[in-house]
Amino acid sequence: CEGGVTEAVTATLVDGIATATVTVTKGNESRIYTVSVREVSTDATLDELKVNESNSYTGEALALAPEFAADTYYYGVYNVGDSRSFENVWPTVADANATLKVYALSNVKDGKFDAETGEISVTATNQSHNRYAIYFADATKPMAIRVVVTAENGDTASYVLVMSKAAAAEEGAALLEEIKAADQLAADQA
Repeated sequence: CEGGVTEAVTATLVDGIATATVTVTKGNESRIYTVSVREVSTDATLDELKVNESNSYTGEALALAPEFAADTYYYGVYNVGDSRSFENVWPTVADANATLKVYALSNVKDGKFDAETGEISVTATNQSHNRYAIYFADATKPMAIRVVVTAENGDTASYVLVMSKAAAAEEGAALLEEIKAADQLAADQA
């Protein structure tokens, strides 16, 4: 520090946060600063992945196969309503400092996502939960999306969701397996 003395301040992180008090003196004047330091989160997981046929977050959820777990990345919902043209997806990040984006993978209606990036925008927010309305391009076939979670430090995790009517359940399960295989191949080549 020009014309001054620099002393090291040591602070210990407790639950990812540390606070230090620094006194800066110039001549006869002093100022006290309190500095808080927070550890950057590495959590790139979802806390919840909900699919329902209601525009309300509290609407009854459809069953995911398998049941949701933060460390499971591939899901299917093979019993959407026969008359439905879209499903509502409600992904929720585990860490408040993480972000997420939803992308169209297969059979998502044109015009319902960014044609360049494939990103699907938030349709609405209900009870502090973002809702993504995912529209079938062809309601007789399964559709697939990818949810990418980015942790505060830049780490990412990718979740895939395939949705279909009961009549296309077998085709939906096959699509999910194809996506898993393609993702594994890409990971192996990276």
